[in-house]
Amino acid sequence: MSELTAPESIIVRPAPELQLKSWHTRRRFRNALINNLHAALVGLPHEIRVDQGRLLVSTPAVEHAGERIGQVFGVASYSPVDGVVEPRIEALCEAARRRFAGLVGGRTYAVRCKRHGGARLSTRAVERQVGAALNAFGTVNLDRPDVRVEVDLIQDGAWLFTRRCPGPGGVPLGVQDRAVTLMSGGFDSAVAAWYTMRRGVGNDYVFCNLGGVTHEHMVARIAHRLTRDWAYGDRPRLYVVDFLPVVADMRARLPGEVWQVVLKRLMYRAGEGIARRIGAQALVTGEALSQVSSQTLSNLNSIDAVAKLPVLRPLIGFDKSEIMTLARRIGTYELCEGVPEFCALSLSKPLVASRRARIDREEEKLDAALLE
Repeated sequence: MSELTAPESIIVRPAPELQLKSWHTRRRFRNALINNLHAALVGLPHEIRVDQGRLLVSTPAVEHAGERIGQVFGVASYSPVDGVVEPRIEALCEAARRRFAGLVGGRTYAVRCKRHGGARLSTRAVERQVGAALNAFGTVNLDRPDVRVEVDLIQDGAWLFTRRCPGPGGVPLGVQDRAVTLMSGGFDSAVAAWYTMRRGVGNDYVFCNLGGVTHEHMVARIAHRLTRDWAYGDRPRLYVVDFLPVVADMRARLPGEVWQVVLKRLMYRAGEGIARRIGAQALVTGEALSQVSSQTLSNLNSIDAVAKLPVLRPLIGFDKSEIMTLARRIGTYELCEGVPEFCALSLSKPLVASRRARIDREEEKLDAALLE
């Protein structure tokens, strides 16, 4: 029999940039990725081994495991294996006919072969002869085929597969220090948190509550969704700061035109206080340049003045439509869509160009003890 094993494996390809790291860094990143994959696959029987720079996940629950693998940062793509056969041309042709005749029937196809390790077969010979074996069922199209039959040759076998499913890319979660994301409940902050997670940063969330218990529950659901679907290998925490007394004090003491800028500064102070307490190295916000009045360059300059930690803004150059598209992809769109707008505090025209010295003077009028 030419087939060696049942197709209960998934080829996982780490993001290409991992291969550009030094050997020690590459090993650390790879180990973090393996640990996160184990966390993603909890409850599913599985084994993970390294094979020629890729990872091979063995599991009887291939489809379910694939869904989870596709949400692990550091994964460029993955392919469920359709068959594992002896590394012989005849065996490959037989397996291709048996497994893919129905798939390529009436469609265009191409065969692509790669060699790994000590495999000896010619990749050109495999592509030509496996392609010829399928020619009775479909039409060859090497440029834009409907079906791409792939063969990976290894020393003691050959893997056949037709699907190359995208992962989120980036680097494994946890290879960087932690950051604190200022979570509002809107589309932007959740997407910003996702982007920093994609770069290996573990996130904790600080929510400055302007809307009471209902607002808090809505934001908690968003943070839970990000954790459940994307934070494999991490355990984010949500810190809630009651901002109703802070806002009341600001309304009583300051003119409405400065409320938005001063409110952001106070949120930065609250977030940085928690960040320093838990050892986080940066603040993350969902700010995008020119999106709202507080996100002009001069206002961001006035707001940044209170932050001693770096402020990361992954969305600074994004359009709102791009942010909402990504929110749909990561699963937070519907939750964020239902969160009311609580930051619009004043009917007065807000400042779009502020001077830091003036904002400093206005903030000095407030009761600083409310943030302690």
